[in-house]
Amino acid sequence: MGYRFFVALGYGAHPRCRLLRLLVIALKYHAGLGLIFFTIKLYDSNQLLSWCAKMETQAKLSAEERKNVTIDAVIVLAGQQNPSEITTAAIAKHMGVTQGALFRHYATKEALWEAVMEWVSTRLLDRLDRAAQDIPSPIAAMKAMFISHIEFVIDHPGVPRMMFGELQRSGSTPAKRMAHTLIKNYRKRLHAL
Repeated sequence: MGYRFFVALGYGAHPRCRLLRLLVIALKYHAGLGLIFFTIKLYDSNQLLSWCAKMETQAKLSAEERKNVTIDAVIVLAGQQNPSEITTAAIAKHMGVTQGALFRHYATKEALWEAVMEWVSTRLLDRLDRAAQDIPSPIAAMKAMFISHIEFVIDHPGVPRMMFGELQRSGSTPAKRMAHTLIKNYRKRLHAL
């Protein structure tokens, strides 16, 4: 007969999970020997964010929500490791789903990377547009765009790694074309000031 107890310590401000540290104490009682075994593990915030993402994905999500969770998972993993080393198995493990579940929404890994780059492009350019909106001075608008861009990178540290990784790849891929398009659109916004 076994018993498990989970005790949470501390909290943080992450939008998905309000925990920064989690102390897990697992107690197991072995009836035959009359012994209690303790297992104590302290999870750091990155492990917790991964755990929280898994808990989110286990709920019933629409196809669009599942795609967004998948994109978030790729961006989080890119912040933790070299994006070229991210496998669909690692993405699925991070999300707490099977690889087959990923391929229900994205036919190939390339299609997933293209969706991630499209997400980055849309979010970053929208953020830049909002930052420069209604600012009459071009210098002040450029400063607002720069600060907004830095805030975007702080919020999503895996994005620059993904962008530079795609731009350095040999050959033309859909994700690399999206990265080039993002740079062109960024340049157009700067020239329009």
